[in-house]
Formats: sequence, structure tokens, C-alpha cells
Amino acid sequence: MKPILSEPYRAAGYWRVRWTDPATGERRQRSLGAVAKVTRTQARAMAREIEAAINQPAPEAVTLRAWADRYLAAKTTARPGTLEEIERVADSLCGALGERRVLSSITPEDAEGWRLGLEDRKRDGRPIAVNTVRKYIRQAKTMFGEAVKKRVLSTNPFAAESGAMVVTDPDWTPIGPKFTAYLDAIADDAVRTLAGLAGYAGLRRGEAQRLTWADVGWETRRLVIRTPEGRATTKHRYREVPMVPELYALLQRRYEACGEGGMPVGPLAPSTVYLRLRTAAKAVGLPDYGKPLHALRAMRESEWLSKYPLLTVTAWLGHSPRVAQQHYARPLDAEFDAAARGPTLTPETAGNR
Repeated sequence: MKPILSEPYRAAGYWRVRWTDPATGERRQRSLGAVAKVTRTQARAMAREIEAAINQPAPEAVTLRAWADRYLAAKTTARPGTLEEIERVADSLCGALGERRVLSSITPEDAEGWRLGLEDRKRDGRPIAVNTVRKYIRQAKTMFGEAVKKRVLSTNPFAAESGAMVVTDPDWTPIGPKFTAYLDAIADDAVRTLAGLAGYAGLRRGEAQRLTWADVGWETRRLVIRTPEGRATTKHRYREVPMVPELYALLQRRYEACGEGGMPVGPLAPSTVYLRLRTAAKAVGLPDYGKPLHALRAMRESEWLSKYPLLTVTAWLGHSPRVAQQHYARPLDAEFDAAARGPTLTPETAGNR
């Protein structure tokens, strides 16, 4: 039996409606606004809207695993890496909450418990990185948000969980004066070129590995960064990046070594890349960076920001000014030194200002 609202009536200067909740048998009422501001016709229209909302059909009883499969099947344009990430999140949720758990029974407390479980997990004896946990939360929030859009759920239990990236310690600062020595210490020529593209042009690992010699503009001194598989995303869009003289010389040597038929970097196993980079960092006295290529990219962006406008630099790096300010831009040692060597104020000179 559907609850039927009463006609709007006046009570203490307000329009009100009443109805009986069929599930509990309780009498309920709601105010529609002050009589002085709301006409009877407006009150009736508001009552009909409330009645329609109350009489909406109950959410569909879908299990967590069934919804995850349905959600994945709809991701027809997602990249393979994104699909794998969604699958990992779905498996984690099903493992923690149960595959047969009805979606509508999952509460914010369940979401919080799942997140706390992720934070307590360890990988290779170390806790999972906070931004990895945040990435899982973003995927879960989007998955359940889609269920709200499809009216499978009325509310998103992950709404209160934060998926925002956390700015990590800027451990890349010391790289600047040692960058040339750092490159020379990298034993593998392809990995050295990859590090050079990150540190001199701010390329991401995937962008550097997809780069071809046709994308290297020897005459224009520009690198062309193309979208993978011709599909633009928030991170992967066509852009052009200036080729600084140091990078030009590095790529020239690489071209002479591998020739037209090869690629500046080409396919490389991530484990090989990070092993070579960490070994080189140790050799020149740099810290063991958790994300060495990200550190090099951040270094390049910060150096460019000290010379060029923000919008220009973020166009070269391929992200927004907000991302640059939150995750990349840091004061350089040279800027600290320049400020420290500035004019010294004395009581006499300060009084003349």
C-alpha cells in the first residue's frame, strides 16, 4: 500500500501535510512553508512532489558481485589498465564485504571498515601507500555513484570517504645540481634516455616509451606527445614540449647508437627501470626515491615555473595548474639562495623605505 498524503492544511501559520508510513504504521507530517509566503496551489504542488518521492519503488536488490560485473561490462571505452584497476577494487570489496552482499545493505560504516583494512594491509612487508588507498577509494566511490545514478542505490556509502591524492614529501629537491652525474651513472642507455626525457622534458614513463623518432622535431626543437591509441584522456592529450639543448644532445647520441629503426626508449620492464634508477641514485648520493621518474618530472616543472608562465608550463607538462601547485611545484634551492643573498636591511635603510 502506497502512502497517500493529506490535502495541505494550515497549522500555526504554516502549510502542512500528513500521511501514514505503510511500513511502520507511524503517522508523519511535513511543513510546506509559511502561509504568508506559499499559496495553496503551491502547497498542493509541493505535496504531490513529496508523495511521488515517498512512493518511489524500492531500490533493486542487486548483489555486490553482480553490480561490479555490470559496472565493468559498461566500461567499453576504458583502457585495459583502468579495467584491471577496477577489477582489483571489486575483488577487494567482495573479499571484505562478501560477494553476495546486497548492494543496498552496504553502509558508510562498511565503507570505512574497508578503507581501514586497506590501510592495515602490507605489501612486501610495507604498508600500502596512502595514495594507492585513495585511488582504490576513488574507484569504489565512482562504482557506487553509478549505482545511485541507475537508481540501484538511494545514497552512496562511500560519499564521506576521501579519494583526494595526498601530497608526499618533496624528496626530489636535491636532484637539480646532481642531475648530469645521475644520468651518467645509469648503466642502461634506454633507461638513461627515459630519465633524460623525464628530467629535461617532463615526460611520463608511458609517454617516453611510446615516443618515436618521428615525434622528435630536430629542426623545431620540439617533442610531439601523441595520445595512446588515438584516444585522449585527462592525462593523455596531444601536446608539444620544448627540447632543451641538453636533451637535444642526449637524443642525438641515442639516435646515432640505435638508428632510424629503433625508438628513443621503447618497451622496458618497470622493474628494470626502477632498479637502474635506484642504483644510479645510490651511486651519486641521492635518496632512494619512491617514484624517481615523478621526482624528475617535478624537478623539470619547478625549474620551468621559475622562468615561464604557469599556463605555459602546465600546457607543456600536460596537466592543470591546480595539479601543478598541489603535486609538482616546489621552491628551488637557487631561489632560496637568491632570496638569502638579497639586500640586507639596516635600521638606517629600513627607515628610508
